[in-house]
Amino acid sequence: MPMYRIGTAPNVITIIGKDLNAYATFNGDVAAAQGVIKAGRLMKYTVATKTLAPAVVGTDTVFGVLAADVDTGAAGATEILPIMVYRAGTFLRQEVESANNVVIGAGGAVDLALNDLGIFLEFSYSGYDGLSPAPAGSIP
Repeated sequence: MPMYRIGTAPNVITIIGKDLNAYATFNGDVAAAQGVIKAGRLMKYTVATKTLAPAVVGTDTVFGVLAADVDTGAAGATEILPIMVYRAGTFLRQEVESANNVVIGAGGAVDLALNDLGIFLEFSYSGYDGLSPAPAGSIP
């Protein structure tokens, strides 16, 4: 008689846009001791250490979009964890903005740089209802 494990999975808020076309995944390691990093965070890649870390939007070269939340531990943590980033696709603008805590203006410099990488942001609903944080400069 086979054994089955029964459980429930929580609802997951996706960062992927309506076309469901996130692709070109990259699996790598994330630097330790950065706390929780939310799905949708724009990530940079450091060749010397071969690790991914949150990008400073508008300053760092974006490598991809973090696919799922990850807890890298508090200060002093040393465990390097594997993560996945999407290198291209269509993502929900409000979710990406919330994860990065910054407004990425449609047609602005950051938006166009992301488009050049194959990363497109789309509006999916009005405002930032239920998102925390609502990025500075946004109208919740």
